[in-house]
Amino acid sequence: MAKSTDIQLLETTGSTEYIAYRAPIKFGGRVVTDVVLLNVACRVQTRGGRSGVGSGSMPMGNVWAWPSNTVPTETTLSAMVEFGKRFVAEANGYRGWGHPLEITHELSAAMARIAAEVQTALALAEPMPKLAQLVAASPVMAAIYDAYGKALGENSYNLLGLEYVNADM
Repeated sequence: MAKSTDIQLLETTGSTEYIAYRAPIKFGGRVVTDVVLLNVACRVQTRGGRSGVGSGSMPMGNVWAWPSNTVPTETTLSAMVEFGKRFVAEANGYRGWGHPLEITHELSAAMARIAAEVQTALALAEPMPKLAQLVAASPVMAAIYDAYGKALGENSYNLLGLEYVNADM
């Protein structure tokens, strides 16, 4: 049953940000000197007419999310960033209504397809691991939850009960 608190994604945008570390750090035996963040903004509206803009950000941690001996580190980073951009576009085209749990669940169905498209586009020697997909998609999902909380004037964690969610997940 539709609820007045259901949201529709009106606009989802993303950008990348490069940050050089002050000192190198080591992950999984590899030295990391910098990071690329995927920053996402999402504008939503509830069925009841309330609106909110949320944000999400995540380091594209390819060294730990995709520790490949086959694909070079620079390439796994490029692939994760490209996946993230395509996932942003997927969310931007989504026009359904619902709770963020339902919307992100539906959006996650596109992850395998997007990963395969990126693998083909970049001629990757191996598929993108599920963990790398989840990391690259996470700022979109965080932005959706943040926008939901802002639209309803609540902490989004307080909005996970049956009074807000339409279906038992």
